Amino acid sequence: MGILTPLALLFAALALPILVFYLLKLRRREVAVSSGMLWETFLQDRQANALWQRLRANLLLFLQLLLLALLVLALARPFFYVTTAARGNVVVLLDSSASMQATDELPSRFATAKAKVGDLIDALGAGDRMTIISVGSSSRLLVSSTDDKRLLHEGLDRLAVGYDSADMAAGLTLAASVAAQTKDSSIVVVSDGAVGDLSKLTNLPASLRYLSVGKPAANNRAITALAVREGQGGPQLLVGLANYGQVAASGTLTISVDGKLWSAKPLELQPLERSSITVDDLPRTASIIDARFNSNDDLATDDTAWTTRSGGKPIRTLLVSDGNVFIEKALGLMPNIELSKVDTRGYTTAGDVDIVVFDSMVPRLPATSTIGLLVINPQQNPNKPSATGDIDARSASAFNVLGRIEYPQIGPVQVGDPVMQYADFGNVQVAQAMKLPLPDWARALVLDREGNPLLYAGDLNGARIVTIAFDLHDSTIPLQVAFPILVSNIVDYIQPGATGSSEIAAVTHPGQPLNVALLPAADSVVFSGPDGKASEAIPVTNGQQQVSYAATGQPGIYSVRQYDVNGQQLGRSQTLAVNLFSDQESQIAASPSLRVAGQTASGSAQELSQREFWLPVIGIALLLAIVEWWIYFRGRSLPSLWRRAAS
Repeated sequence: MGILTPLALLFAALALPILVFYLLKLRRREVAVSSGMLWETFLQDRQANALWQRLRANLLLFLQLLLLALLVLALARPFFYVTTAARGNVVVLLDSSASMQATDELPSRFATAKAKVGDLIDALGAGDRMTIISVGSSSRLLVSSTDDKRLLHEGLDRLAVGYDSADMAAGLTLAASVAAQTKDSSIVVVSDGAVGDLSKLTNLPASLRYLSVGKPAANNRAITALAVREGQGGPQLLVGLANYGQVAASGTLTISVDGKLWSAKPLELQPLERSSITVDDLPRTASIIDARFNSNDDLATDDTAWTTRSGGKPIRTLLVSDGNVFIEKALGLMPNIELSKVDTRGYTTAGDVDIVVFDSMVPRLPATSTIGLLVINPQQNPNKPSATGDIDARSASAFNVLGRIEYPQIGPVQVGDPVMQYADFGNVQVAQAMKLPLPDWARALVLDREGNPLLYAGDLNGARIVTIAFDLHDSTIPLQVAFPILVSNIVDYIQPGATGSSEIAAVTHPGQPLNVALLPAADSVVFSGPDGKASEAIPVTNGQQQVSYAATGQPGIYSVRQYDVNGQQLGRSQTLAVNLFSDQESQIAASPSLRVAGQTASGSAQELSQREFWLPVIGIALLLAIVEWWIYFRGRSLPSLWRRAAS
């Protein structure tokens, strides 16, 4: 124990004036009386105020001196020594990811972690400062370097646990930049050890401490995958399950379709077992499907997953071709596609369809048509005449064949475009392609090495058009795994949500943005989260192809509605699923140590810190002042309420 400001003890000299006030002699006028017996009280008072007499016991004097002593002690800032993980400039990284929701430590790991950070705040000594950083899929600075414990506690109290994965490498990089500003720095990681890959971190400019949260023997089961595909008898659901614990576990897998229970199946998983379950013959109208595995484990967040399927109106697709088994089969395998066929000579008009696929002919559609087009190998051929109908000059010039390209070599590919997602052109070879100009309304997705477009897409007069500049039979792309994915991407681009399959779609995790392809006439987009609250309308700029929505912190179903300039909804609402699906977060067995940049960190290394306790001393002094005031004005009698309670 000690004091930080010893000079404050000089205020103890104020006790002398208090004593002097009690020793002062009162000056009184002398009066002659017949007998002193009647003035005994007066004589006692005179004796008490005689100068330099021996002090008598006086309760008020004792209370006042004690009150002064407490105030002087508070001003001196007393402290006692406590052990803490770090001193000086302390940078705290608090893991707020999904695994911190585990309940192997009550009420949760995150609550325990916050309590540990609170102890670090209370243990800050004179000259110590602290920075608090929250670590999830992104790192967030909660409180910058300060010694104000009130601000630190307020920032800590505002932090809530998330549903995403912890990117501790990014958090440590941010902490290192803060710690590098001061020599006497320490980085304290408060986590359960589910922190991702830290191998790329090679240097930290500060000592590292690790405060572990959670139990190494924690058990957890999770749904690791959920996808729907179209089977012969109807939609099929694929469910991936995993037991991350060291003991066998039993539970019940329940499947709900559009909010109604569809099936329930008891299951048993062996230690560390992974399993896949197929649920057949779901309703053909199924739209939103959720799966739950109830097994009474330590983390409930990953026991539920969602997937979506387009179960509404079929996408009417017309294939105009004299025989192309590749594109016909790729379209026929897609769910929710209603495919019809006609040869090039028999085609007269598109009719009431959503998408037209023109194979080896130049498309002819009215200039005002909003029908989406997939054009494959456009060419003028006397044996394959173009369709009749009006078409504007811009559209006609887009398919003005300038010649042929023999054995074009695949060049730049726009891999980040929605049409090209997961479509690998690395091993594709083309024997012959049409030499086409790139329209001003389109963007090139695949070019040859000479800069000629082999695949391009864009919006024209309210319709989306994708053009493949070569005959599929003259290339190896139909033999690639990427081909059905490419066709699915094209159809989804032309009519967003058309394929209805979650099997080939990228999984969206909490914290990752949802990317939605825009309809040609879209002027604004509104997202709604699992809680049903709608976002503000997101405006759409001219030429924008897609919109991103980043507020996906909670797993569940998100809906998307697109509106035109008049506020009318375009087409149907889309539904998208956000799921945890993270081995890193579901593997909740806590790690007792953390190795970063050559340092093996743990909470075992402790330092002494000074914890002040002047605040409770002030509280006692205030209570003592109230007691002194009561005795001075009311004597030693108890308040009336206390007397009645005692009686």
